[in-house]
Amino acid sequence: MSYTPSRLEWLAVELNAGLRVRLTQDNGYSMDFVPVENVDAILIYVVYLPTVDREVMNLAIDTARKVIAMKVKSKGWASWVNVKEQVTLAKID
Repeated sequence: MSYTPSRLEWLAVELNAGLRVRLTQDNGYSMDFVPVENVDAILIYVVYLPTVDREVMNLAIDTARKVIAMKVKSKGWASWVNVKEQVTLAKID
């Protein structure tokens, strides 16, 4: 059965391809982009270690917000796409 991704799903794929950050000991955080269809939003999902450089992480989140704003404006979606953030401290056992 064929499937056509939504505009938000395509946007999330594009953002993850270009801006996703994989968690490592060196950078101390991960950043992924998740489509949230029921609220027409892209969620910037960040998980960080206690040792993260918060200034660097916050700059990356701010940059992601700006990139998202440019992309949705260029697609004509600025009136309906929302941007949300979830920033969580990693649970370390």
